[in-house]
Amino acid sequence: VWTDEDYSFAESKPERLLLAALDYSLERLVVFVAAHPPRSIFRTIAGRLGKKIIYIPIGQLSPVALKKIRVFHVLDGHDRREIAREYVW
Repeated sequence: VWTDEDYSFAESKPERLLLAALDYSLERLVVFVAAHPPRSIFRTIAGRLGKKIIYIPIGQLSPVALKKIRVFHVLDGHDRREIAREYVW
């Protein structure tokens, strides 16, 4: 994701991750938790891919909920990624 040229127009890491989520997600709805909503180009891309972005302002989440999302996203380290498919579906 970080070196994929298809995502080179992303201006930040959250935008790059959003592009990857739109690209790889099997689900129609893609949740984007960030300080600011995604630029309109991302909603256009989502529409072309038959997907919809659900934006949640990061300030709306409690510290506990935010920690759960971060731990889930990172999967608690590189060694956990090999077994991730057993827990994420």
